Amino acid sequence: ALENFEKTSKDTLVSTNGDASGLYSSTQTSMENALIAIDSAITQADVVLGITDTNKGLNDGYETYLGAKNTVLKVLAENNFHKTFASHHVIL
Repeated sequence: ALENFEKTSKDTLVSTNGDASGLYSSTQTSMENALIAIDSAITQADVVLGITDTNKGLNDGYETYLGAKNTVLKVLAENNFHKTFASHHVIL
């Protein structure tokens, strides 16, 4: 995603030739696309971890196996999910 953003940014800088409105529009589109990707990743993590009320029951069939060999990893994943989820909603 970062490589794609860098390429798009470089292409935009070349094509706008100083057109600030075009650069702003392109940057805004890139940011919106990044937020969509982040939202999708958060949703998928929630489906796997089953943290929010929306997805709590979706992982019931395999939740006991998450972190079975190392419970610290499951706790770490859950804590990171909460931090990311909270940060993402501040941005929105």
